[in-house]
Amino acid sequence: MRLTTIAFVLIAFGTASACSVSGSVNVDKSVSTKTLEKQVAAQVTAKEPRLKPQNVACPKKLKAKVGATTSCALLANGLQYNVDLKVTKVKGLHVDFLFNIPPPPVVPPVTLEGQVKKSLDSQIPSGIDTVKCPEGLKGVKGEKTVCDLVANDGSKHPATVTVTDANFFGVDFHMEA
Repeated sequence: MRLTTIAFVLIAFGTASACSVSGSVNVDKSVSTKTLEKQVAAQVTAKEPRLKPQNVACPKKLKAKVGATTSCALLANGLQYNVDLKVTKVKGLHVDFLFNIPPPPVVPPVTLEGQVKKSLDSQIPSGIDTVKCPEGLKGVKGEKTVCDLVANDGSKHPATVTVTDANFFGVDFHMEA
């Protein structure tokens, strides 16, 4: 079994910067999902302190082969980000990766549902029992989704959520029931 050092190049937030991270993988096979998750969280924390990783999920291993790719999901500051990884070089015991987090962030359904319930509860006379949003809300100005509210009295109400402003680090939205 040969072990290799992992080096990541972080390309995110519109700028590129290089950094080296130590880790080991079996070069004949692939980088484990656990190793990828740890490296993504560490690099996001090191390179962009405004993002606070809450969870990283990499569903597939990354083959230790030039051109191999995989994606991970990053939850940071209550927003979901896609993280793309690509092997650019394998030389001896060293593997280089490109690490990219493209915009826009997405407000995950669970986060959106909590915000809708908190913000609109006083507008429904009996209060809100449950909120169900069918999908995440892309952090792009003008994007919309409709969530279903069920009031404590059993009545149902639609709630339209519209992004009013967004950047890489946050999404503002307006809600109407």
